[in-house]
Amino acid sequence: MKKNLTFFLCLLALTLTAQDRLQQFQSLFQNSDTTGLSILLKSWQAESPNDAELYTSLFNYHFNKRMFIKS
Repeated sequence: MKKNLTFFLCLLALTLTAQDRLQQFQSLFQNSDTTGLSILLKSWQAESPNDAELYTSLFNYHFNKRMFIKS
């Protein structure tokens, strides 16, 4: 029982951290803070490289950076 509770709490903590990072990303993205986005994405990638939200955030960052350079 103790192992199940510990596993659940760890899983919950990881989920909450990912949501915090996604909210930070969205805030920085809306403010066009490319420096802040770059720092956030690098630290996010170092801490949880297999996070699905990280991959979508990286795509959005690079896609919009490319579109900004083109225009």
